[in-house]
Amino acid sequence: MLKFRHIAIAFLSLVASIQICSASSTEFVDRARPSKIVEVGVHALVGGSYITDNYANCFPEIRQANSNMGVAYGAGAGVTLMLREYFGFGTELNVVANHQNINVFTTDAELSSASNIYLRNSYVYGNIPVFASWRFNVASTVRWVLDAGVFYSYGLSGNQRQTIYRAGLNALDQMVYNISEFKTDFFKSLDTFQNAFHRSNMGIHLGSSLVFRNHFVIGGRAQFGLRNMAYVYNGITTPSMHSINFTFRLGWRF
Repeated sequence: MLKFRHIAIAFLSLVASIQICSASSTEFVDRARPSKIVEVGVHALVGGSYITDNYANCFPEIRQANSNMGVAYGAGAGVTLMLREYFGFGTELNVVANHQNINVFTTDAELSSASNIYLRNSYVYGNIPVFASWRFNVASTVRWVLDAGVFYSYGLSGNQRQTIYRAGLNALDQMVYNISEFKTDFFKSLDTFQNAFHRSNMGIHLGSSLVFRNHFVIGGRAQFGLRNMAYVYNGITTPSMHSINFTFRLGWRF
């Protein structure tokens, strides 16, 4: 999380430097009627994806659970309806592939066996953000764009790979080791670890970017899932799991 904080500070510093160095008389906020009512663009996304969890609090046999951010990448297209030069409403259609790892350590109640479980989640979402968009002129040919809104995602495909290292005592009090590997579907599967995952997700969408000469776009965005991704079939305890995505954006506006 600290890395992204430093990136955000660097991005804002870049915006401030452009504004200071610009000798243009362009107004920072242009309230005139839009020169182009509909803006259309395409973009590529690359960054990281993460799923929060509280496995250790829900299941006493889980002694420790560690989640790691994985790679996220995708592409999409967007359209913005401009009401003024500085303000409009936009939406996008994106396809984003996500990867995330979870390491879990479990024991039985008698502490006679222990398992290290490595989960590798890979899943693809169709992602649709809807947002308000503000534009600020930081130089004669550079615009700073801020987006804020909500998103909806639907799971298109995915899988979970499980590697389980188990050690335990047999009837003769001898230590026995075992390694097993499984691969299962990610969404709505009975075989994923502890819980299945909903296909649909929704949450908050935030973005910031710089537009050069009204065409070239570079920036970043964050999406925070508000819906619990976990789903338990006939279960008593449902863990709390939420998605977090940070991606950099490189695009072109027509």
